[in-house]
Amino acid sequence: EYPRGEGMTLASLIDLAGGLLPNSEKFAIIAASDSPEGQDVDRVPVESGATRLIRDKDLVTVPIDSSILADPIQVVIQGAVKNPGTYFFTRKDQRFTDLVKQAGGLRAEAWVDGIQFARRPDLLKTNAQVTQQPRLLEVLNIVQTNEYKRAVAKAETDRLVFLAGAGGGNSAFSIPTLGGSGVTSAATAAGALTPLTTDGAGNLVTPARQGSDLFNLIGGNMDLRATSAFKNPNSTENVVLKPGDVVTVPELPSTVLVDGPGAVLPRAFVFQPGQSLRDYIVKAGGVTSDADTDRIIILRPTGSITRPSPGTRIELGDVIYIPTRVMISPLGSRGDVFDRTVKSITSAALIYGIFRSLVK
Repeated sequence: EYPRGEGMTLASLIDLAGGLLPNSEKFAIIAASDSPEGQDVDRVPVESGATRLIRDKDLVTVPIDSSILADPIQVVIQGAVKNPGTYFFTRKDQRFTDLVKQAGGLRAEAWVDGIQFARRPDLLKTNAQVTQQPRLLEVLNIVQTNEYKRAVAKAETDRLVFLAGAGGGNSAFSIPTLGGSGVTSAATAAGALTPLTTDGAGNLVTPARQGSDLFNLIGGNMDLRATSAFKNPNSTENVVLKPGDVVTVPELPSTVLVDGPGAVLPRAFVFQPGQSLRDYIVKAGGVTSDADTDRIIILRPTGSITRPSPGTRIELGDVIYIPTRVMISPLGSRGDVFDRTVKSITSAALIYGIFRSLVK
């Protein structure tokens, strides 16, 4: 409540109250507190406030515009726009194309299909997802750990069975006992129970990678179809802006890059419309002997990832990544290696047994 002075107007009352908030409506509703019920109230534009006199016991209300934010949204646009920089928006319904327009529009060399949109990771999850996520990751990690332990036990059992079988089938006599019997005991004494791989060292089983915070990406990259957003500004493709959004407009590229340890000669090639995945890989010298051609990844300029399938098109700016695979031979196919191993262990066991008989 404020004391009414002689000749007080709506404008002077608003000034006395400290002025309007950024998200206030542009009109005031004025009603006398002693007005009969049902009497119409005055709806006065704020811009006319200097001429509207205030009476005793008037009740003045300035509504809040729900579409306007009290705290402006701060967003960034960079790259091939005419006026890159930081911009502030006060309306909740401001979209991606509004930001581009505010930045003066795209430059001639801008690549619309390659525009990247990044959002803060905390704005990509609901409160319910944030609450449930730690428990979900904990359960998944426990399951993976148990599966790894079972796989290790099975691999060790298979290896011991293979060693025992390899020794039993080739031996013409009984191997001396070293705290047990058979090849397994000899192997134990010789310290040969380390799991074997093709290179003779390491583990037959590797654990699953532990889960991490879902959506914990730098900037929270989003898939934006900018071309559709420009064509249909009222569609869902035209993303509504949120605090901290970053838009990057790249310049039009001219190449396709073949990369990864599975490529013989990783390098970039001038984009040729219609050329296939195989065409670009052949240009890079083909693949190495340990290339994992079943897990080739195509990284699109927008940051999205796709697995190639028959008919997959290679587009301007793509990166073709060729990984390598672990080279593992089944135990049964490595008979020569294990034969030599078993013979070495057997020889060591015999020498040890003879030595013990001589020193008694």
